[in-house]
Amino acid sequence: MIVSLKLLKDKRDCYQNIILRRKNEYSSLIDLKDLYNNDIIDNKVKYLLIDENDVDYDFLHRDIIIEHIYNSILNVKADNSFVIGINGAWGSGKTTTVNIVKEKIKNNINNKDLILNDFNPWIYDNPQNMMVGLLKSILNEADITSNPLEHEKIFKSLINVIFKKAGFDDTFVNNFFYNLDTVEKIKDELDDFLEFNQKRVVLFVDNLERAEADNIIFLFKLIGQVFDLKRITYVIIYDEDRLKDIFSDKLKIDYHYIEKIIQQNISIPPIQQELLWNVCRVCIEKLLIFYGEKNLDEYRLIVNLIVSEVKDLRMLKRFLNTVVTETFAVPHYLSKYTLFALNTIKFFDENLYYNIYQNKRYFITTDKIYDMNTRYMDINKKENNEKAKDLFDELIKNKNKEYQEILSNMFIAVKRYLSGQDIINDRYEDIDYDLIRINKSIYSGMYFDIYFSQSENEFLEIDKDIDDFIECINYIKDENLLYEFIRQKIISINIKYGISEYLWIDKFLSHIRKNINHSECLIVKALYENILELNDDMKAFEVSSKDKVKYFIARYLKKCALEKFNKIVDLMKNDYKKLNIIYNIRYLFNNISSYDELKILDINFKVLIINNVFDNLCKNILLRKINLYEDKYYSKNNVFILLDNINDEFYLKKIVNKNTIYRLLRDLTYEVISSSEGYGYYIDNRLFEEYIVNKMDTDIEQYLQINPPKTECEIFLKDLYYTHKNLYYKCKVTNDNKDIIIGKGEIYRTKPIKFIV
Repeated sequence: MIVSLKLLKDKRDCYQNIILRRKNEYSSLIDLKDLYNNDIIDNKVKYLLIDENDVDYDFLHRDIIIEHIYNSILNVKADNSFVIGINGAWGSGKTTTVNIVKEKIKNNINNKDLILNDFNPWIYDNPQNMMVGLLKSILNEADITSNPLEHEKIFKSLINVIFKKAGFDDTFVNNFFYNLDTVEKIKDELDDFLEFNQKRVVLFVDNLERAEADNIIFLFKLIGQVFDLKRITYVIIYDEDRLKDIFSDKLKIDYHYIEKIIQQNISIPPIQQELLWNVCRVCIEKLLIFYGEKNLDEYRLIVNLIVSEVKDLRMLKRFLNTVVTETFAVPHYLSKYTLFALNTIKFFDENLYYNIYQNKRYFITTDKIYDMNTRYMDINKKENNEKAKDLFDELIKNKNKEYQEILSNMFIAVKRYLSGQDIINDRYEDIDYDLIRINKSIYSGMYFDIYFSQSENEFLEIDKDIDDFIECINYIKDENLLYEFIRQKIISINIKYGISEYLWIDKFLSHIRKNINHSECLIVKALYENILELNDDMKAFEVSSKDKVKYFIARYLKKCALEKFNKIVDLMKNDYKKLNIIYNIRYLFNNISSYDELKILDINFKVLIINNVFDNLCKNILLRKINLYEDKYYSKNNVFILLDNINDEFYLKKIVNKNTIYRLLRDLTYEVISSSEGYGYYIDNRLFEEYIVNKMDTDIEQYLQINPPKTECEIFLKDLYYTHKNLYYKCKVTNDNKDIIIGKGEIYRTKPIKFIV
């Protein structure tokens, strides 16, 4: 025990160290080009972000347009002011293209008199500050004068001239040029400065459409009428469509006005679609590989959708930093495929994403009892199917192939819709519950919400515990140590999870069924030998932990090799305490369809063996006069299973006494769960009539008088017994149908009772 617990602790410590190291590892900000070329220098980096700043290299093969802008700037005559417009859609690569041109000028032109400078109008909150900022960009970079007082003199002169009477309101930009003579004098002074210093300034004006509307029109007037200096070239970079909207909607000015200002207009063409597709696909796949994803084909549909939706490199960078990093750089216990698909949908189509969440009752197909919105969806299938179809017609019908295929993979409801089936139906052939548990499917009521909140819940906590447990099982090689480790876990899960024990068992068995494990026979052995440690309580719409394990063992015995079959069955041969368990396993074994018709002879032989084991147990109990109510043999229902399979009307009288009377009452008691009334308990009328009436009722009265109830459990069993007995004899006296007893002799409690007898 000590050794096995130490192994588990070592595993947990190892996992915590991994998490700690990840927290201490720094992220690396790399360029998209580095990712594309797989040029990640530091292999210790575990967290990548793509730098979204503008770059100065050609990633889109735009040599022609770069050369065109380059020549336009260089060939402007020094004696003239000239305005070049570089227009293109948002994300088309305008800034990157201009940056490449600037770098080319710096590298190729050995001329200190050519000054390149940037001006961003959007950082200024009003026209006055913007005008001063523009003038500073000209004066400071051109080094026109080393005397700051001269600069201040020019600033104040311009401000006085331009803003003297116009004030500071929304209309001044249209009427401030009231004193052109004075403005001309200031311009002449600036021209003299530039001429004297032999400087030529190329001023790049970017992010124009991000500026305030009044600042935009004011800037054009400054460039066209105030700062149209002889040795300055303006390169204005803008999105024409956005600028047109600003002129028409906010400024109410004819857009053709800027044609008087811009003397050469160069349009940045759209990115070549095939080139963009290739960059998208390569960068996404490289990043997935970086994060340890080996089966890229699994994500093929999602990548195809991304490629079809990404419009430019800026969007690609945002997607990589937002969706890929969120999904793969952070440890998740949910399905990475589903998270990736869902986050991709959120990025490109928020409306669809939020509609899925808000209408989850139509997307959740299994485990509906765990979600209040879907618990009763099956009651009115026809109406709910019509609503679901209307919703899917609106959300999915007109989506492209990639969206439909991804949604079909994520949701069984969508797959049914696209194949023309009822979205809500009673057919379960398209549902694999084991895979749902292992993959933590989003269409399960257990997991749907946490895919959107990306938090954790009780079900995920259990999944994590099972993952750690299975990892340890695969790690331990010594069979004795492994058996002890599994045994301890089975004993502990009820203590740790209480009423949720059945969830742990259900999920654990799904993992074992779907993943061929070299220790499966040993796991079955441990489950069988410790099955009585599991809870036998039923849950609403769920079978108990014990029943799940019985079914699992029966399935294993049906499919396993004869040698392993015999190993498990040998454990049953003298196991009188598990008579009821063995009976149920035998029943399930005989009623589970065969896995392989070619092994029909083996199956028939197994049937003979397991039937023989049970029959011999029953015979030996009678021959050896074994009292199934003794501590070492007692477990619930053993006695009545024996009585149903032998012919001995006196056995019950022989084993029931004042000390075992409450075990008899417990064996007569069964449970039912009602969502409205709670935990219900009743006496099984068949057992009562067949084995108690006129046979044991007098003995029961006597033993209850000799040994009156002392505990809550014993008091409850006595009350339940007399409630049923009185109702039974009342029906007999009035000649009522005994079926009316069902549902009337039950006693309900808000909390389950713990039977200790």
